[in-house]
Amino acid sequence: MVEFGLAELTSRFGITMSYNPASQQLLVNITNNTSALAANNTEFSVLFTLMNGTSSTSSPIFVNDQKLLGFNMDAPPPLGSNITVSNYINITNALANYTLRDIRIRFMMPMNVTVNSTGTNTTDSFQLTNLSTANATYLTSTGSWRANWVGFLNSTSNINVTDSIPGSPAKGANISIWFSYMDMNITNHTFNNWTPTWANASINFTAYMTFPVMNETAVSGGANAGDKNYTATVQMNMAGRLNLTDRVPGLSINSKDVVVKMDGQILSP
Repeated sequence: MVEFGLAELTSRFGITMSYNPASQQLLVNITNNTSALAANNTEFSVLFTLMNGTSSTSSPIFVNDQKLLGFNMDAPPPLGSNITVSNYINITNALANYTLRDIRIRFMMPMNVTVNSTGTNTTDSFQLTNLSTANATYLTSTGSWRANWVGFLNSTSNINVTDSIPGSPAKGANISIWFSYMDMNITNHTFNNWTPTWANASINFTAYMTFPVMNETAVSGGANAGDKNYTATVQMNMAGRLNLTDRVPGLSINSKDVVVKMDGQILSP
C-alpha cells in the first residue's frame, strides 16, 4: 500500500479533497480521466480524533464517559504491591449521517519484563499481569454485561530498551517488555453497526498487576547485641520512598549511631 498526502494527490493525479464541517461531507474533486482512473483504484482514509465535549459533531468516536482506576500515572506503585487496574469507557457515534468500518477500541497492558544484565550475565524475569484472571466485557442492548472475553481479540508485541541512565547499576542492560492488546471491533451488529444516533458501547477491562519485591535482609549483628543491619537491593530503576522504621525492628527517633548508605556512600541526614 502506498500512502499519498493531499499535495501529492493533487500534483500527481489531479485529485483534490476537502471537508465541509457544516454538512459533514468529504469532497473528492476529479479533474480529468487520469485522475478518475486513479480515484477508482484508491482507498481514501481520514484520521479522526477522540472527541469529548457536547460541541463535538465530527467524530465517529464520541466519549460520553471514561474512567481509569487503580493506577496512578504520576507515581509508580510500591515494589511488591498488588493493584487492580480498571478501564471503563462509554462511547457513541456523533456523526450525523454516516459511519466508518473496522473501528476498534483497544486496551493495552504490560505482561512480562525481562532484564538481561550484560556486566553480571544474569537474567531476571517478572510477570506483571496475568490475563487468565482479567475481565474483559461489554454492556449488551438488554442492559446486561456479556460473558467474559466474548468478542475480544488478543494480540501481543515486544519492545526492547537499553538502560542508559548514568550511574545506574544496570547500565547497559537490555530490558524486554511484552505487551498484550485487547481489541473490540465496534462496527458490527452487536453495536448496531455503529450507525449514527443508534450506536453506543460501554466496555470494561479489569486486570490485576503484581510488581516485583525488593531483595532485602534485616538481621541482628555487630559488636553490641542491640545492633541491627538492614540491606536492600532494588532490582529496577525507580524513584520512591523507603520507610526504614517499618523495615528495621526497634528503629525509632531515639535510636543512636544510625548510618544509612547508598551504593557504599554514607548519606547525610
